[in-house]
Amino acid sequence: MSFKPKIYRKMDSGNTPPRPGDVWEAVELSQIDGVTKRKVPVVILSNESNSVLVRRCTNEMESRQSVLELKDPYYAGILNHVFVEQKPQKILSKNLSRRLGRLSKLDRGILIFV
Repeated sequence: MSFKPKIYRKMDSGNTPPRPGDVWEAVELSQIDGVTKRKVPVVILSNESNSVLVRRCTNEMESRQSVLELKDPYYAGILNHVFVEQKPQKILSKNLSRRLGRLSKLDRGILIFV
């Protein structure tokens, strides 16, 4: 018998503004050619009028100091093992495409206040 993770439904972004602790899919330009767009999950830290402060999610652990590990990625709407960069960055709200989920209480306590 294999372990099958509980899959939480994808959240509908609708007209809901991003809130701290939400996980959204953001469109960003590729760092390789600067033209190609790709979608990456981000954790919302704060929401201003037309921009949001986020931490980018990655599946690569660059170094222990630069990333934090999500303990419950499935609850956040991410279906694989994920690390979150510690360095926050500001992006335009229009680059958020859809809401994936919300951090679990455990992950919220670790990531929002670090």
